[in-house]
Amino acid sequence: MVLSIDGGGCRGAIPVVILARLERHIGRPLRRHFDLIAGTSTGALVAAAVAAEVPMAELVVRWPALARDVFSGPGPIAVLRSLLREGPSRPAYDPAPLAAAAERIVGRRTLGSLSGATMLFAYDVETARPWVAKSWHPAYRDLSLTDVLLASCAAPGYFPGRVVAGRALIDGGFAANNPAACALAEAARFEGGDTSKVRLLSLGTGASPSPITASDIAEWGMLEWAPRAITELLEAQVAAADYQCAQLLGERYLRLQPELPRHLRAMDAAENVAGLMDAARQFLEAGAEKELLDWFGVVAR
Repeated sequence: MVLSIDGGGCRGAIPVVILARLERHIGRPLRRHFDLIAGTSTGALVAAAVAAEVPMAELVVRWPALARDVFSGPGPIAVLRSLLREGPSRPAYDPAPLAAAAERIVGRRTLGSLSGATMLFAYDVETARPWVAKSWHPAYRDLSLTDVLLASCAAPGYFPGRVVAGRALIDGGFAANNPAACALAEAARFEGGDTSKVRLLSLGTGASPSPITASDIAEWGMLEWAPRAITELLEAQVAAADYQCAQLLGERYLRLQPELPRHLRAMDAAENVAGLMDAARQFLEAGAEKELLDWFGVVAR
């Protein structure tokens, strides 16, 4: 069985709540139920926590403080110093709080020390190819897990890119913000190309569609498309991976992705975490929990 978790910054609160609910019903660590775990960006952090057998209920409790620590901007004096030293073009957030938060959750360890098979995604800007850190592979297993997570979470404009094992890396969302199709490809390789035994649970970090009309696309130029292009490309990639997995696996695939109101859409708004968690709980109570437990073959406790 495969678990895949999307990127999404603070919105990682959503899969954390869903996984905590599932773990409560199962009654033991989720790691023991998945043969392969995949994650991108914030999903990489959650995936690492699952692989490290961190209780998901504990992660629910810690997530609001984690978000505040990671997405709290520097004070005005620090901003002024940074502007004088580096100019106005600089990442919005210091990666040090993210590194500290990651180590509080999963500890200081190597990627290979995670139990089972775990794959975390970043994007290599020099080769223009996905960089997939595999816990079982000799080329990656001795890497610092913190370094891998910082690379996976290095969203341009938010955090600085990171060099890991000589590779210049940024956020894995540029290649696979929804890593489900990549995880399926890896699972198929494990099975000698046969996907008939693969079951895949894919968790999103919330959809917040902002429709573009027919009249818009007929008239928009660079000025109108510029603020929307990256968001649309990321959402399209997420949807494409969902389509591929659904077509290949049918009922052996489950995608859980609640819709969010626009005010919860931001990826770096720590003040939204409580609302995101409420949205995840409402989604579960509206039928997703039963769907998940039925698909997983677990009796509700």
